[in-house]
Amino acid sequence: MGKSQTKVVVTGLGATTPLGGDLPSTWSALLAGKSGVRNLEWEGVEELPVRFAAQLAVEPSEVMTKQQLRRLDRNQAIALISAREAWRDAGLATPRAAGARTRPPSRTASSSTASGSASCCPAASAGCTPRSTATTCGVRRAGRGSRRSRCRC
Repeated sequence: MGKSQTKVVVTGLGATTPLGGDLPSTWSALLAGKSGVRNLEWEGVEELPVRFAAQLAVEPSEVMTKQQLRRLDRNQAIALISAREAWRDAGLATPRAAGARTRPPSRTASSSTASGSASCCPAASAGCTPRSTATTCGVRRAGRGSRRSRCRC
């Protein structure tokens, strides 16, 4: 019985910690040797057995709208803030709207590709015409159809 190994590629980083509200501030505080543990300053803290904790440096309510926070519990909000930072750090396009779901790539050609006004690959700029005969231009399609299919310009 063999172990199943999954390869993971880290493309972006994000953090929301007691040291900082984002990755650069957290990293700077780590390098400076700062601690995220602070005295609690709540009303009635005297009644608790412990009066210090590592609280977030930036509360989710400072980063997200009330509508977004209403739909999430605290842990989800913290995870979403870090995930959004990682998404931006990876250089990926920003989502249309916060929390908006996106559709997976279509397995069929887009209407502009089918009509011949655009191509699904960069080879069109190199002289490959859209939807020419049954030959393929040799460029692998990214995110469309089968992983092993090639573009048919």
